[in-house]
Amino acid sequence: MINGHISKLKEYKGLNAHLDEAIDYLTSNDLEVLPVGLTKIGDYITITKLVYVGKNPGEAFPEEHREHLDMQIVLKNKEACYYDYLEEIDQTAVKTPYNPDKDVIKFDYPLRHHLIMDTNNFTLFTPDDVHLPSQRLNDDEIVKLVIKVKI
Repeated sequence: MINGHISKLKEYKGLNAHLDEAIDYLTSNDLEVLPVGLTKIGDYITITKLVYVGKNPGEAFPEEHREHLDMQIVLKNKEACYYDYLEEIDQTAVKTPYNPDKDVIKFDYPLRHHLIMDTNNFTLFTPDDVHLPSQRLNDDEIVKLVIKVKI
C-alpha cells in the first residue's frame, strides 16, 4: 500500500506502465468535472466517481483484489479506511469467495490499521492489501474517485 500526498503523485511513476498512464490522466485533467459513475481510460484503467455518506461499522466488509491496483482519491470531505496485509489475515475468514468477474474477495475479519483519507492524499492498494474504505467519520457527503488499474 502507498499512501501519499496528492501533490507527490507523479513521483510514483515507473512502478507500472498502466499506473503511469493513470497518473498522467489524473495530474493533467480537472477531476472535479468527471461525471458520477464509470469513466474508461484506455483498455486498462477505469475511474469511478462516487458520491455518498460514509458507511457505519458492519455495513461493508474488507476486500482484496488480485488483478487490479486500486487507487482512491477523495475530492470532498474525508473518510476512515482500515487495512491489513493478506498474509496476516486468517484465510478461514473469507465472507465471499473470490469473484473473478468483479476481481474481489470479501473477508469478515477485523483489520488492525487505519488511516484518514482526505483531499490531501491518495491511497494505492496492491493485491496484498486488504482494505475497508468509505467508513463514516461524520454525516457529510463524500466525493471520491476509485481508480482501477489492470496489472
